Amino acid sequence: MRVDPKGTFRIILHEANFDDKPFIPFKITTHWSPPPISADQQKAYDDALKAYDADKERLIKEAYMNSIRERIKQASQIRSRRSDDLREEERTIVYRRLIGQLVTAGDPKDRHVTTELIRSLFDVEKMLYFVAPEWWAPRLHQSHESLGATPLTGEDKVSWGGAGERLDNYYITDESDPARFGASLGWLLQLDGDSMRNAFLNSPWVKAVIPIRPGKEMDALAWLQKAHVEGADGLDALYDAPQQELDKIKPGGQNVTIKDALEYLAKQVADQNTTANQPAPSPYDPAKNVLPTETVFEHGFYPLQGSFKLEQDPLKVFTQWVEILPTDQIVAIEYIPEDHL
Repeated sequence: MRVDPKGTFRIILHEANFDDKPFIPFKITTHWSPPPISADQQKAYDDALKAYDADKERLIKEAYMNSIRERIKQASQIRSRRSDDLREEERTIVYRRLIGQLVTAGDPKDRHVTTELIRSLFDVEKMLYFVAPEWWAPRLHQSHESLGATPLTGEDKVSWGGAGERLDNYYITDESDPARFGASLGWLLQLDGDSMRNAFLNSPWVKAVIPIRPGKEMDALAWLQKAHVEGADGLDALYDAPQQELDKIKPGGQNVTIKDALEYLAKQVADQNTTANQPAPSPYDPAKNVLPTETVFEHGFYPLQGSFKLEQDPLKVFTQWVEILPTDQIVAIEYIPEDHL
């Protein structure tokens, strides 16, 4: 082996057996000893290396901060999706969970039969859901904004001072759009969601309502009380209500249970549906029979004819509204200059 002053070396083999291979593998261990230098040269080298490392760290941090600023800016400028699509997704999530609890029993192969049973008892297409506000479960949220493994220091952030490091802090820049609703609360945010989607994601619970089909009230109550659906736990507890209401549910008002109250309510609703579907002479034209629910639709509403009166029952339901229609008429008025000063 020959080594020249430039640090390269050459291997000379007088005899070699390639063993039918185009090359010969070998390993070389090299040792290098730096030439002796003076203390001034060593200090100059150390200073240059220190300056190089500092400049390198500065450039890396600058590139990192620029990438963070660009990331925050782009995230803030993502447009929200169509409100109808977001609401439909939320309904699907709620109804998927709700229907899944109602069809868990039985053979999965017969689930379509259970589905038809549910559709016969409940008007699934008219289901409603209510998103509970986040403050019903008070808690401090931790911001979900993560910028990577390298944390930001006080030199990288600007504030008015005194804020401190909080779990629900979020990031903005001078070029980013205003933060979305819920950012200062530490909410989990969806970049392409709207305010209602963010409230939905952070809601403690959602209340769903499925209307029972008219005439199926008692059947629906009986089906819900089955052990594989909701069960009857708690229905035998006493119903807490004024004595007047208890007397209506059960003569004497003694030992009225929640089950008795539900069955009484179901019977009332069934009777109202029966009455609503029986034609009766119209109060505006006795010669014609109309459904009670279609009286206003057939003959219109007369707000000045008899107006309305409150019956003895203060909770009797009535409906009245006033609608102002746009017009292009011009009304002449006296011009008084003093009124326009």
